[in-house]
Amino acid sequence: MCQGFYNVNNYFFLMAELTGDLRAELLCIAGELDGKMETFTCYDANKSWKKIEIVYDERVQDGN
Repeated sequence: MCQGFYNVNNYFFLMAELTGDLRAELLCIAGELDGKMETFTCYDANKSWKKIEIVYDERVQDGN
């Protein structure tokens, strides 16, 4: 039983480590695109989630 619990803990540690690495890669990609990366924590009535948004090549349209 303890072996399974230990493996679950290692899995969550590994996922946290990979998540940090992936976020760093996405930040690098945003920089390569001359863009910006933002992270959001979103909420609904009975759930929450995280969202990453990369915005690049942003242009302002004139009124004509």
